Amino acid sequence: MSGDTYTVTQATIAEKDAVRELLSEQYFRDYTDAPENTKNMIQDMLDHIMLICFHPTNAARHFLLGKDTEKFGIVCVEPDETGKSYEISDLYIKPAHRGRDLSRLLLQASEDFARDRKAHQVTLQVSHEDKSLLEHYKRHGYLMKQFGRAQRQEAQIARSGHPTYHMYKVLAP
Repeated sequence: MSGDTYTVTQATIAEKDAVRELLSEQYFRDYTDAPENTKNMIQDMLDHIMLICFHPTNAARHFLLGKDTEKFGIVCVEPDETGKSYEISDLYIKPAHRGRDLSRLLLQASEDFARDRKAHQVTLQVSHEDKSLLEHYKRHGYLMKQFGRAQRQEAQIARSGHPTYHMYKVLAP
């Protein structure tokens, strides 16, 4: 990685095609053999995200990772209703650029964005099936959320409907 200059920038409306391409690649990667109705549902979800992505009232922000004019990574960061915690989601690096710990740049941009807005922590969710990703986030300072017995079952299922680990990182001022 020495000598390489990577940049992370907040996505602008001028980069909407790069945002769509990366999100589309991320969302469809596990569904290449899916039934057509599943693909249509994912496409509808992507269309909705793109519709609100750059709307001025949307508090979520997307950051793009790239080198020169090529964009090959993306992350979304969005405040909760209190603004004291921000959720990191949709972190994706194109396969050709993986294995170089470039996600740390997207994580850092997300954390800095949240910290600049006086958030106390950032959160994210990791699939139960992806143990290597869980370890990756732990190396970057993320901790497992601990839930009481009553909350555990509800917390097991993420927005995607799959069991997940809930992780957080406290942000120093």
